[in-house]
Amino acid sequence: MNAPVPPTTTVLRPLGTPLPIGFLGLAAAAFVVSAVQLGWIPPHERHAVALVLVAFAFPLQLLAALIGFRVRDTAFATAMALEDTRGRPVLPVGRHGSGARAVEEGAEPGVRPLL
Repeated sequence: MNAPVPPTTTVLRPLGTPLPIGFLGLAAAAFVVSAVQLGWIPPHERHAVALVLVAFAFPLQLLAALIGFRVRDTAFATAMALEDTRGRPVLPVGRHGSGARAVEEGAEPGVRPLL
């Protein structure tokens, strides 16, 4: 009468944590941007810094974010996906709510301060 129910199986992928990849990209971006700010790289070579960021640091952070979502490390993956080169989140939220108070304080219209 009752057919036997097959057992439920869970398949896990053997992927490790993407933390080293993400932090390598973050460290490279921080080092290169700091070198520009400290004057180690001449101002006329800033295009080379942008090339390093676009070609090396950002793809590593994107890869780390994608692997992080794949291995269910959503907190790290979100942090790698939503972080800019200065270590601040790029979510358009701030202490001033809608941004009206920031405009009164002298910020450009449409620009909201970050956390």
